[in-house]
Amino acid sequence: MQFTKKSEYAILSALYLAKSAKTCDTSEIAEAQNLSVSFAAKTLQMLKKAGILISRRGIGGGYGLARPASKISLLELIEAVEGPLALSNCLKEGDSYDIIEHLLELAMGQVQEAVVSKLKSMTLADILAESVRAAVRKNPVILCDFDGTISTHDVSDTIFTVWLKDKWTDIDWEWHEGRISMVELYEKCWSLVDATEDELKAFVDGVEIDPHFSDFVRQSEKSNIPIYLVSDGFDYFIERILGRYGHFDLEYYANRLFFEGGRPTLEFSNQHPECIQCANCKKFVMDAKRKSADFVIYIGNGLSDRCAAEHADLVFAKDSLLKHCKEKGIPHVPYKNFGEVIKYLREKEVFGK
Repeated sequence: MQFTKKSEYAILSALYLAKSAKTCDTSEIAEAQNLSVSFAAKTLQMLKKAGILISRRGIGGGYGLARPASKISLLELIEAVEGPLALSNCLKEGDSYDIIEHLLELAMGQVQEAVVSKLKSMTLADILAESVRAAVRKNPVILCDFDGTISTHDVSDTIFTVWLKDKWTDIDWEWHEGRISMVELYEKCWSLVDATEDELKAFVDGVEIDPHFSDFVRQSEKSNIPIYLVSDGFDYFIERILGRYGHFDLEYYANRLFFEGGRPTLEFSNQHPECIQCANCKKFVMDAKRKSADFVIYIGNGLSDRCAAEHADLVFAKDSLLKHCKEKGIPHVPYKNFGEVIKYLREKEVFGK
């Protein structure tokens, strides 16, 4: 039994496609593995012939996995490029066969059987999970959305629903159609909210947070992993809601809301000039944190989390973000609450037991 570089490149190419969760052309795969395009093409063709990959022609074409990563074994990948891994014949004909030689051959045969059995049981998904486990322990940072992720409701959306009723639906539809930016949506809606500061305080004081979030913060602190909140909502609500739970020290990036003459006043200092979908650019924060972190974990639930999720190393997604990740083939971990996030990060040995 002998493995060559062909086995290594076959596994690495398939892993790249599993991580990408999309169709990739030969040149992209070759560049990722530091291979010549011709060598990569031969490897990919062999994997396709073995039924491990599928290919598509034309614009946007390339190679993709023919089956889920959990259904592709390492043995399949190796045999696709090396041929069948035949076991040694332990017994030889003739009376002159030395007993020591026989026992050694028998032992080697058992080793080969064990190797083949292990390769058959290990899948691409197993290797991918182990690579994530190793990577996520290297100087990680956590970026976390607030509205609907930490808080049980999107605060601004709920306020607009209560105070604006049908007007809110019409304005929100304008944003969904791309006719107005998120900043314009906020400015239009807040100009119509006829509520005093005391009324808004009373309303916000009824908003709760995920019951497992406080434990999540404690686990992150114990593991020396920094958390930064990134919100397309407003600082006024974040501070007031988290303050009730004793989370005064969490660093956050959000839009600003304050009261002047009894009316809410808005400030947007983190806009991206080319993006109308968000008022606070979360990817901008992510890019800044990558300068001091090797691995970015992102936790979110909504439409404003889409761009950040596309550039994170590990994504926890629910609600609208989960749907987006599925549609775009973005690798993600579905979750319902922070208890499930804690469990996953413990299993990956990011958090202690």
